[in-house]
Amino acid sequence: MSHHNLRDIGGIATQSGQFIKKNHIFRSANTDTLRMKDVRYLESLNIETIVDLRPVSEQKRKKHPPSLPHITTIPIAISEKTKKRLKPYFFKKNSKEKITEIVNSIYREMVHNFKPQVQRIFKLLLHPEKYPFLIHCRAGKDRTGFIISLILLLLNVDKQVIIQDYLSSNDFIIPYARRILIPLKIVTFGFFPSHNLETVLAVQPLYIQTIFETIEKEYNGINGYLETCGISKTEQEQLIAILLDTPAI
Repeated sequence: MSHHNLRDIGGIATQSGQFIKKNHIFRSANTDTLRMKDVRYLESLNIETIVDLRPVSEQKRKKHPPSLPHITTIPIAISEKTKKRLKPYFFKKNSKEKITEIVNSIYREMVHNFKPQVQRIFKLLLHPEKYPFLIHCRAGKDRTGFIISLILLLLNVDKQVIIQDYLSSNDFIIPYARRILIPLKIVTFGFFPSHNLETVLAVQPLYIQTIFETIEKEYNGINGYLETCGISKTEQEQLIAILLDTPAI
């Protein structure tokens, strides 16, 4: 399922030398159009909980495979706002800087505006019987990238490692962007500013750094931020214990 931007965050090292447990949290793009081989692969992972970060209005799900767990929708509704802000610039030449600025502002707002959703997700993660988790949005990059970055920050993963994991989404996104560019160029007789689409879809280090900076400057770090979301220090410690391998003595 590599074409669905699927990956396990397990195996990532923390700054204290521990490792995130494998087969606990997977991240991916949407599960709307799974083929049978994709369903079989997900079945093999024994996923217990699927969290969809899209509002129901964004979900275009076919009949949900009965062999997969029920989907829990915890909506981080940014798509309409993003589209509205990007619309004036999408077909304009030389708009790369403005598009980047708009997407970056959306990331900053995610930190402030979706605390109830962060609380719901982290409360779910406190239940060991609900693992393994699959967390996804549409492309598995922005909303999913935000939530996964919070988890990795809590687990004391180095920020550069978090950025590298986040940027891995481009291995899926950029080939996809280039495929859909071909019909766009044909329809617009080659006049569509192709770099705009790639700028909209690709992830950039700046975006995740904005999350880090906002959390550090305005909430005094991840522990303070999660407390404002309603996740106590005790609950944070419980989650760390669930997700990290016990170091060898």
